[in-house]
Amino acid sequence: MLWWFPYQVVRDVRTAAQGTQARGTGLWWACWLVLLVSTNQSAMTALGWSVSRDPGQLPLFEAVATVATVAAAVLWARIVLGVTRSLTARTTPAD
Repeated sequence: MLWWFPYQVVRDVRTAAQGTQARGTGLWWACWLVLLVSTNQSAMTALGWSVSRDPGQLPLFEAVATVATVAAAVLWARIVLGVTRSLTARTTPAD
């Protein structure tokens, strides 16, 4: 699987829209990866396929996934808003 590909696309779109290397893309990507790993571990534990097979770890995995989801969603909203503002400013005629 190409884990880096969505990050590269978002980074390139932000750079093209905003004209400079925008900060925060890496943090969004890190939150997204934590979300993917924690939900995967939660599912594996629930199915008994995890190495530990301890269902007592489910609340931990779910809590980590929840925090990562909220953080990734907030950062994603900021990314989309920044790109939208940059593109809108380019197309709006100056007074």
